[in-house]
Amino acid sequence: MLYCANCGNPVNVGDKFCEKCETRLNADNVKTAEFIAQERHSFDNFEPDSFIVKRDLCGQKIFDYRITHYLGNVSESDFYTAGSAKDGNTNKKTIQHIILPSQESYEVLLRLNEYSKEKADKVVQDCIYSINEEIPSFRLLCSEAGIPCIYEDVKVLFSEFSKVYHVFIIMKPVTPFVHYISEKSVTVRNVIEWGISISDQLSAIARSRNTYSAVDETNMFVDDEGSVYLGSRMRSTFKNNMYLSAYTNLNNLYLPPEDWEAEQDVYGIGMLLYLLLNRMRHPYITQYEDKITGEKYSNAEKQRLSHCKARLPHFAQNSMGRELLRTFSDVDEHIPNISELGNVLRNSLNYITTEELNAVVINVNNQNTETK
Repeated sequence: MLYCANCGNPVNVGDKFCEKCETRLNADNVKTAEFIAQERHSFDNFEPDSFIVKRDLCGQKIFDYRITHYLGNVSESDFYTAGSAKDGNTNKKTIQHIILPSQESYEVLLRLNEYSKEKADKVVQDCIYSINEEIPSFRLLCSEAGIPCIYEDVKVLFSEFSKVYHVFIIMKPVTPFVHYISEKSVTVRNVIEWGISISDQLSAIARSRNTYSAVDETNMFVDDEGSVYLGSRMRSTFKNNMYLSAYTNLNNLYLPPEDWEAEQDVYGIGMLLYLLLNRMRHPYITQYEDKITGEKYSNAEKQRLSHCKARLPHFAQNSMGRELLRTFSDVDEHIPNISELGNVLRNSLNYITTEELNAVVINVNNQNTETK
């Protein structure tokens, strides 16, 4: 694809004039997307119209913050660390960057809306409005529940050139959970303490008469001290929005069958803790299978949805492992609510041996993540 270097409008080989700005085209002012992106990339304020190709934002100024480091991608969002633009690395933040819509998702939107750009654009605008509403709403929820909130602000910029929205969510300095566990060695004690912390946060939300229902390893964050925090409720708020599914869908593993009687968040946390203690392997796939085919995974999911009794997790061949099975497996008595789950996890610290607590469940030098 070629572009007019003057206005950024797409042009074709052989065009003599740009249809948008009427510039006479020649070899000097017809450029590729990559060239224009590099040309406009500077260490000044972020300009949405310069973001022609997906690239690293390191060095750019996003409002009052300078992007310093790329953390990684989670569920179609890019995460960056940033420092104060005035004071360098002081007042650190994490910034989540979402681009809406992607070309692929917009094509789907057009098909779903009879190829009406007006209708498709309205859906995108509604999604942007929803995101703008969710962040302050979640901050209020955390305040009412008396739990820490990692979100500080949300800003949206629109690119006239590429017709996309750039959503920037300003957060306290945290790392996405999935990247944190890929960079740190995780012990049984870590897993239990994270489970207790998340259970306490969810119990507080329940006591404030609010709901969450968005537990997922891609929707949690960890600070430098190893404390874990809940992400926003976009995953539950937008779960029925086909357009936002790539950004907000929960992993099906954390969703209970329709006939499940206990709380959804108990199921989600129990499954997450099980996976962490089971080398991230599906509870209904044996430890000894090296190659997991689609058919094997499908059969395992059928067992999960039928709540068959699962095996004990690899690193919890004890009473705590049996308690975790009560969160999602077919046992005599399920753990009914999140408060009781927190008590079960606390109690486990009293009887699990120091050797068991210090066992490394995820080793950064030899990871074994096998869930699908």
